[in-house]
Amino acid sequence: MSDDESYRDGRESRQDGHDSRAASPGGSGVGRRGFLTATGAALAASLAGCGGRFGGGDPAPDYDVDALAATLDPLPDVPVAVPVQPSREHVSAARERVRALLDGDVSRVPNAVVRDRLAAEREDARDALADSPSSRLDAVSGLAHPRGEAMFVRAGLAAFDGDLTRSDVAARRERVTGALDAFEANRRYVGGDDPVAALVEHVEIGSWRADAHSVLASTVPDAHDPENDVLGVAEHAKDVEWGRATLADARRLAARYRGTLSDPVDYGGRFAAAAAALADALPDDATARPDFDAAGTTIERGIADTAAATLLRELRRSRWQNATDVAEERSAGRSPLAVASAMRALVEGAALADATAAIRDGAYARPDAIDVIAAEREAAVDALRTLREDGPAPLASRVASSVRARMRWADRDVRDGVDDRSLADDVYADYAYAHRVAAAAPPVLDRVADAVRGTA
Repeated sequence: MSDDESYRDGRESRQDGHDSRAASPGGSGVGRRGFLTATGAALAASLAGCGGRFGGGDPAPDYDVDALAATLDPLPDVPVAVPVQPSREHVSAARERVRALLDGDVSRVPNAVVRDRLAAEREDARDALADSPSSRLDAVSGLAHPRGEAMFVRAGLAAFDGDLTRSDVAARRERVTGALDAFEANRRYVGGDDPVAALVEHVEIGSWRADAHSVLASTVPDAHDPENDVLGVAEHAKDVEWGRATLADARRLAARYRGTLSDPVDYGGRFAAAAAALADALPDDATARPDFDAAGTTIERGIADTAAATLLRELRRSRWQNATDVAEERSAGRSPLAVASAMRALVEGAALADATAAIRDGAYARPDAIDVIAAEREAAVDALRTLREDGPAPLASRVASSVRARMRWADRDVRDGVDDRSLADDVYADYAYAHRVAAAAPPVLDRVADAVRGTA
């Protein structure tokens, strides 16, 4: 579940670990901005009526975004966190699935609205085949949603021909859901000699399983929908394929991982104990829904409509989401995901404390020039390098991947010519978020590694 969308493994969600998982339920293939728009409606509502981002009648500053874009050096690479990646054959099979589903002629559909939608989905799926991910893990995860897009085309043409109905898709969904339930029932948390390496592998597998569950749960058919609505049938088939593909990826990776273990160790009890210890380490207020309107109200200067306010809201929201996930994952017996959620909540709590202290000292006000934003990006790059080099692997690689993904999206916004208001708020806050999370992570990750190894 894509870290391209942000620092969260499940709703900024099951994306932890990659920066190309457009297949994440959070992402729906629309990228981090679209995801935050979709899942942050409550935040948007809480800000309604506060005026423009620069407020107070002040003119918007004039930043040279092209000059900032010229300063963007390549981001540091981050090692793949999982000890066992998908096989090359797995990647090839995912790509071939996309190609096979696109084998159809959309030009024969007379309705322009339907034809154009089929063509758009086809183009998006083809674009994914042209991507060059940095790892096989990213390649497979990045092809889950495109497999759904390709199915949209195949199913749409079949529905147009009268060969596929909504009931057919509903039956397909039931079969995939049954396979998902069976996979969940048979899970075992086994690994090699290193329990931390085993943990991150099971977090990856569990995240993909959770992605599949989220997508399939959102595609419950409506009995009142017409049986032969071409676009409606295609949309449902797309989501079912997306869920099926993600489940298939999880099952295949799990089988590959088990095949590498000559003498498997059962870590179920170890992971459960670590999840319990880390849950106890969360502060009492971590699961209390934050008052997003109150972000920054304890700071003795106005921070409304600045990167400071955006940074605090994002950190508070993400910490709360992760902290609330811990109990849910523990109660379901998904202790690796509970450990991962607690880890992120603890990192974000430390980052929130550091960011709040910096804001009290004047940080993240409206920048006077792009040099301020460029300096924050450089600080984030330095913190990312330190995390990558000094943090406990592979936990450090997992968090570093999320940090890098957030920076990558911010860099993309800059290169695309983002407007001044978004540059001074969203992009600046993204770099600040990456900086604070990367800087806060190492001691927290040491604590998590100790808990997983049973040495805490």
